[in-house]
Amino acid sequence: NSMDLYIETHKSSDKSERTLYEHQFEVFEVFRDFLEKGNKEGYIKLPTGTGKTALFLEFLEATDLKSLIVVPTNQLLKQTEDSLEKFAPGKKYGKINKKYKEFNERLGLTTYASLRSQADGVEMNPQDYDCLILDEAHMALGPETKNALAAFPNALKIGFTATPNFTKGKSVAEILKNEIYNMPVWEAVEKGLLCKPKPIVLKIPEEAVDLSNVKITAEGN
Repeated sequence: NSMDLYIETHKSSDKSERTLYEHQFEVFEVFRDFLEKGNKEGYIKLPTGTGKTALFLEFLEATDLKSLIVVPTNQLLKQTEDSLEKFAPGKKYGKINKKYKEFNERLGLTTYASLRSQADGVEMNPQDYDCLILDEAHMALGPETKNALAAFPNALKIGFTATPNFTKGKSVAEILKNEIYNMPVWEAVEKGLLCKPKPIVLKIPEEAVDLSNVKITAEGN
């Protein structure tokens, strides 16, 4: 399949010609295995700054599925456009928001707000799409967004996030039950993908701190 071909080409090419770094390529292979098992919904957890955007753009470039990339804001939509110019120069795409209604391209870029307004099928036909890429997938946990995602019954739904457990009561697993890959922050630090943390201790005189009104729960938190 197309992902296998991408993997073979990646392995045989010179390192200077590769788009994905080794840690991204490792995720790509796990992602391929996940799809080969017949799975259609899941999420990938990678810390911020480790290349989630490049990873899903390479997946779409390899597979050429008719896809929709969904991001939280128009600012992030512009950043995704810039990433397309960097990693897939010349690739055609259409923007879908209040200003643009470019539905005819095989790759569409939209926001969660526009997805909610377009999923009724009046202008956008959800049946046309093979894949939804949910960037910052933890932003898709509201009930209206969940309903919008349900309007795409035939599409692969793949989420990318650094914070799948967004709050105590909300998790990406509510909409994408399968965890495809999980890289914790400490692993990214050990691999040199993120800077090492630098602890800073601030010494405050005891008499300057009043904890009398701080509530302590039964669990001691």
